[in-house]
Amino acid sequence: MAPRRASVLILGGGDGMAAREVLKYPKVRQVTLVDLDPRVTEIFRGRPDLAVLNHGALNDPRLTVLNTDAWRFAETAPDSFDVIIVDLPDPKNIALSKLYTRQFYRLLSERLSAGGVLVTQAGSPLFARQAFWSVVETIEGTELPQLMDGHWHVTPYHSYVPSFGEWGFVMASALPLREMSFPQADRMRYLTPETWRGAQVFGADMSRIDAAPNTLQSHALGRYCNDGWDEWFR
Repeated sequence: MAPRRASVLILGGGDGMAAREVLKYPKVRQVTLVDLDPRVTEIFRGRPDLAVLNHGALNDPRLTVLNTDAWRFAETAPDSFDVIIVDLPDPKNIALSKLYTRQFYRLLSERLSAGGVLVTQAGSPLFARQAFWSVVETIEGTELPQLMDGHWHVTPYHSYVPSFGEWGFVMASALPLREMSFPQADRMRYLTPETWRGAQVFGADMSRIDAAPNTLQSHALGRYCNDGWDEWFR
């Protein structure tokens, strides 16, 4: 979906799995992975039984690991990125909720190159339905004062992940998102034009419902997230 992908930022993803997928693309020249916990990146880099899972991505010369806070990085980083992948844990507490706020998405917009694309994991639209749509509402309503139209262009989608269940994601760009191309279709094991179209369709039990945006003042998302999971699994 991104017109360029030379420079990629991954926030979270200390296991190297997202980096493994990103590094498959030959046009990727530099990946910056920001994960708070140095022990996670150390063991997924150094232990052979774990490094094999990410295909040695954390040892790839194109990748730089920074063990620092994602918010602090977004505030201070001098670079811009063609793609930003937000692979952070669910916002079940305030420390994580702040990384799903309008204020944080505004910061990330300043780190994107022109036409760059951001995508975040957004929890389960089935198990925590209101939380998922709160993330969508939050990104859609984030004001981008540096742009003429002033807001993100947003595409929510979902997929079934065997170890997690039905899971949701939100893609956003300062410019209208273009049609997805499939230049490596013969190398893909799952994604096709048909599965991508289906991923953007939400059934009646996952369709959009009212949800407040998440801000540093409200932190509505954490409540939605915990209430949703509690309803299923308490």
